[in-house]
Amino acid sequence: MPSSSSLLAYNCFHDASVCYLKNPTDFFHLEEERISRKKHDFRPYLAIADCLSRVENITHVFHTSLKHDEERYRTVLDFTFELSKKIDQDVEIKKEYLDWIDDHHLFHAALGFYNSGFEDAVCISVDGAGALLNEGYEVETIYEASYPSSFEKVYQKLVSQHTVKGMGIGFVYSGVSEYLGFGSLDCGKVMGLAAYGEYDPNIKPFIIDGQIDETLWERDPNGINLIPYDNIVAENLAWRCQKDFETYMIGLIDRALEVSNNIVLSGGCALNCVANYNYLKHLPEGAKLYVEPVSTDAGTAVGMAMYAWRKLTGSKEIYPIKDLYWGPQRNEILF
Repeated sequence: MPSSSSLLAYNCFHDASVCYLKNPTDFFHLEEERISRKKHDFRPYLAIADCLSRVENITHVFHTSLKHDEERYRTVLDFTFELSKKIDQDVEIKKEYLDWIDDHHLFHAALGFYNSGFEDAVCISVDGAGALLNEGYEVETIYEASYPSSFEKVYQKLVSQHTVKGMGIGFVYSGVSEYLGFGSLDCGKVMGLAAYGEYDPNIKPFIIDGQIDETLWERDPNGINLIPYDNIVAENLAWRCQKDFETYMIGLIDRALEVSNNIVLSGGCALNCVANYNYLKHLPEGAKLYVEPVSTDAGTAVGMAMYAWRKLTGSKEIYPIKDLYWGPQRNEILF
């Protein structure tokens, strides 16, 4: 790819965002909610408009969404069509192609790997639910990663779109958050509440012999619901959820350590900072852990752009993360 080329990538699921990238040291990233003030906004209209006002010479455009949501899927397609026309009319561009990519966990992993500074690593991507593949939603994926753009699946767990069987630990955590009234996307409140809880024999464990106890849940169109039972104290439920989450994630880390001592953790479940500190206590001597700070879905736009840039250029240069100042300056007025 010529040095004058540049990428525009955007995510059209919750935590929508846009990334403009010339190279890994020259890029711009902006979340829609920073402008719209709508938490977890999924339409990156204002963010892309702001980005386009700053840049020139866009040569490649990439986007991602979750196509099982028909309304959002159609919105994304319509929006992408309008964007392509706007780019043709308003931006000096040699547009080679407009592409659809739907590898949610891959983009989480790519962002973490390229930011980590590791020459090679094993990447663990875990969240509530990623892309809907033919066999189901991806809920946890482990990749063996190396430069320039090799991400080989070592392990992946998929869950059915219609049954509870095979749920992921991200589903469990968001389900507890929903049950406690925080909403499925505000799981950090469960983590905070857990500090006030303690072991309670009345609270049923979520993990039995390393596996999720699926009998505690029923399927909901948007996830799973905890089946109510008596004697549940909120802070003790949060404590139980946090401890079982850590146990389950340590099991995934142990699986990853069979491949490499360089561990990269990304996806929504990597935002559990209490658990992350406990993982460090578990790691064997010589093992290294990098946790991606932009592990919300907003980070998938950057991961997509970084992955596409490596695919196009074949570059093996390593650019470890230096800061998180990826967006507008403080004194800039957006909208």
